[in-house]
Amino acid sequence: MANGNITVSYERRACYVRMANGDMRKAMFHRWTDDASVINAFLEGQASGQHWRVYGLVEYEDGTVRQVIPPSITFVDGGGFDEVAFPPAEGREEE
Repeated sequence: MANGNITVSYERRACYVRMANGDMRKAMFHRWTDDASVINAFLEGQASGQHWRVYGLVEYEDGTVRQVIPPSITFVDGGGFDEVAFPPAEGREEE
């Protein structure tokens, strides 16, 4: 912010997501998101309130988008983007 301007950008980040079986799957991280749900003490047998969780929103090579827990994400920074960047889909030019 040396010139008094603030620039905000929403770029995707290359990452790997650790799957439940331990495999690492290539993905593009889009952003952090959160989810909250109400806990009803009468139904749950717990204190009433709200359960809040943070997730990473990632897109896999096949185009599916999922919410994943933060510890399962490993970012690929410092020039490693080409290693996990998705090839252009057949019949579609790369941006």
